[in-house]
Formats: sequence, C-alpha cells, structure tokens
Amino acid sequence: MSTFVMGPLQTLALYPALFATAWLAAPVFAQSAALHSLKVYLVGTLGVEPQAVPFAVLFALIVLAHAVSPIVAYLLQLRERGYLTPENPRLSREQLSGHRVAARAMAAHYNLLEGVAAFASAVIVAHARKVDLSVRIAMSLLHVAARVAHWLSYLLNVPLARTVAYHVGLAAITVLFGLAVAPAPWARGVYGEWAAVGGKSVGWVAAKIAGAMS
Repeated sequence: MSTFVMGPLQTLALYPALFATAWLAAPVFAQSAALHSLKVYLVGTLGVEPQAVPFAVLFALIVLAHAVSPIVAYLLQLRERGYLTPENPRLSREQLSGHRVAARAMAAHYNLLEGVAAFASAVIVAHARKVDLSVRIAMSLLHVAARVAHWLSYLLNVPLARTVAYHVGLAAITVLFGLAVAPAPWARGVYGEWAAVGGKSVGWVAAKIAGAMS
C-alpha cells in the first residue's frame, strides 16, 4: 500500500502554505451559506435559543468524540482483525496495522477527544466575557464543522485536507479566546481586518481559478 511521505524540505514548504490557507479561509467559511443554513436550522427548526447555539454544537462535538467516533473505530477494528479484545482494548488498538483505515479511525478518535477540552473552554470563556453573540455562533459552528471535516479526512486518508481542517478549527478557538481576553475595541478591529483579508484572498484565488478555466 502506498504511503504519503514528505521530506524536511517538502514539509517546510507545504505546511506554512496550508497554515496560511486555513487561517485566510476560516472567516470565509464562517460566513458561508452552509453555516448560515445550519444556524437557521438550529434556531428556526429545532428551537435552540441563539445564545445556546455554541453550547448545542459543543454537545454535538462531545457526542461525536465520545459516542460516534469510538463506535466507528471499533467496527473498523473488528472488520480488519475479525475480533476485539475487551480485556485490553488499548493494547489491541496499538497493534493495528499502521496504514489501515482502522488505525486512522482510532487516531482520529483520539484527536477528537484531545480537542474537546480546548473548544469547551473557549465557548465558556467567550460566553462569560460576553463576546458578541454572532461571532460566538459563527466560530462555534465553524469549529465543529472543521472538526467533522478533520475526522472524515482522517478516515478517508486525505492528509492535506485534514491539515487545513485542523487549522480552521484552531483559528475558531483562537478567535473566541482572543475576543474574550483582549480589549474589546482592539479585538473587534483585528477580527474585522482578519475577515476582510481572508475574504479578499479567497476571492482573488477564486478569480484566478475562474480565469484559468475560462
């Protein structure tokens, strides 16, 4: 089975580009029609109060990390090995083939678990500090969408998309913490500039791609 491998120079060249792509695209994703539709569905259809939306999506992420993700990982482990070893499940997971989907599913599960605490802290701190509700909703939806994309990219073995998704989620947490702890006028100004630069950058790339295809 072929494996995606990068040397030091490739890593130094590629990862800063992926990092920049994620952080510039994050505000665009946060204002996307898809996340707006999700907000409308939560508030209008499910009846979730707007101020409770960040906590609702936090709960959804907890369910994904603690229920859905481990079940998928165990089912894939059962499919790969034909059996489970309940008396020492951690040891059996460590013995999975390194490049198989079951091993990636378990790694994705651990990554989800590791990220829940940081997101929960960001949601709580932003709420306590009364960060603008629209920003809290947008960043919370963005983070959870990014974490779902990261989980799926892990399962499907799409490492570049996985890296971008990870940093989009990290950007959302950074914004929540940043707006909570920084002086309000300064923080709002930085947030506005970030969103503007991200929108212009993505728009420029989209225009270049459209021009090349025409």
